[in-house]
Amino acid sequence: MSVNITLKEIIERKIRYFSNNTDKYIDTLCKGYIRGFEEMLEDIDLSEDEFIAKYIKKLRELSETIKKDAENGALDADGLNGYNNAFVDVLQLLDEEYVYIDFSE
Repeated sequence: MSVNITLKEIIERKIRYFSNNTDKYIDTLCKGYIRGFEEMLEDIDLSEDEFIAKYIKKLRELSETIKKDAENGALDADGLNGYNNAFVDVLQLLDEEYVYIDFSE
């Protein structure tokens, strides 16, 4: 038996999962995930290389933002964490190595 599922369908399922969150303590985290997944859905028609390059660049920029916000005390840690993790979750489906990349470089 083989399963034929697209990256778009996986992202849509992840959005549904985080949209059904009922735990108010992780609400901001879930909103960050949803924002990240929805952004990726907008780019679903890019080639794999373009998609990966775009989101690695975004993760590097996000790493800088998190670093600056933390220094200024203006960090939305949960929201940015979910946003960041959404990108990593999807990229790791394409290649596990994306879990281990230091995006702050």
